[in-house]
Amino acid sequence: MNNILIVGASGYLGSRISYQLAKKGKSITALCFPNLPKDKKWCSAMKKVIVGDIRSSSVVDELTSEFFDSIIYLVSLNHHDSKKNPSLVNSINVLPVWELLNSFKNKNSIKKFIYFSTVQVYGKLDYKIINEDTQPQPQNQYALTHLMAENINNYYNQISSINCINVRLSNSYGSPVFKDCDCWWLVINELCKEAYYNKKIVLKSDGTPLRDFIHYNDILKSLEFLLDDNLQKSNNNTYNISSENVLSILEIANEIKNAYEKRYSRSINIEIGGNYTSKTKNKQLKKYKISNKKIRNLGFKPDLSINDGINEIFNYFEKN
Repeated sequence: MNNILIVGASGYLGSRISYQLAKKGKSITALCFPNLPKDKKWCSAMKKVIVGDIRSSSVVDELTSEFFDSIIYLVSLNHHDSKKNPSLVNSINVLPVWELLNSFKNKNSIKKFIYFSTVQVYGKLDYKIINEDTQPQPQNQYALTHLMAENINNYYNQISSINCINVRLSNSYGSPVFKDCDCWWLVINELCKEAYYNKKIVLKSDGTPLRDFIHYNDILKSLEFLLDDNLQKSNNNTYNISSENVLSILEIANEIKNAYEKRYSRSINIEIGGNYTSKTKNKQLKKYKISNKKIRNLGFKPDLSINDGINEIFNYFEKN
């Protein structure tokens, strides 16, 4: 798979994927919105950079006139904005997937369409192991629209020759590939930034919410297996991309605190928000596991520790 279209290439994860694949010798066409990234090194690594809205029929027409082996689709309205307007979230999170697949379905060059979804489609994550056979029960508009887009992808997997794959991603983190990429709302990124610049960590909650965090390096590794020519088309086409390491927000904050203090020989405090009480402190958290066994069976293994991932972000701050 050498000619790849990245839809959503200027976002946090899209920019990382685009740049990494380009460095590996892939010919990358990057669809960016709303502006051309300012980073000249990143832009020069791309075969072609297109600035346009995937909702525009003229943009879709331009894309379908090009030759691609694979398409990686990462466009999505974020969780917060998805709550505001059903028509808007549908127009961004659902309809473009349908339009793009319908436009490419008869092009023999397209071998794969990889759609980035979210583990939020599973809904409430209770004390259990969640795998790809777990029944989705989306609890918000963001998750619901991702599941709708997955189903569209599944439909075209059945009626076309395209190998359509769904990626259910857990919580990503890590430094951006260029400065004007906004990724500081991601939990670990935000807390590392607070530690580095404010010399303290302020939690917006009581610290008990649980998350599976995976560094972008491991996400990139997983993608290599999904792009491999040897991965055959199948109706069993959904993969969890996770670390299987579930931590509470407070545990993450302590990991960041320990990494900071070891690195800089300076103590920092954690300020806990929400309704944190002694009862909260002693609360037994019902930890779950988002299984990545299926993609492990392809050869993938996440190997970047939380500590190494945190220090990668501190490295970024020091250089920038």
